[in-house]
Amino acid sequence: MPAFCGAAVVLLQESQQTTHDIHLAMIFLGIIAVALVALVVGVLISSAFGAKLLRRLNGIAVMVETKTGPIRHDA
Repeated sequence: MPAFCGAAVVLLQESQQTTHDIHLAMIFLGIIAVALVALVVGVLISSAFGAKLLRRLNGIAVMVETKTGPIRHDA
């Protein structure tokens, strides 16, 4: 409850400094939001490249297994 009272005091004040602080807080929150969106895009791109790499490695593993299968069974 004291947190809400403190927030109400800050938001209900009409001083120049408080409005400036709220304006700066909104700018910083916008910067954080943009950074988080960029982070999500980076994770999605890297996961797409990772999935592509796993498919390629699986194809190589299947190819090696089919070519070395007769050698393993002869021994």
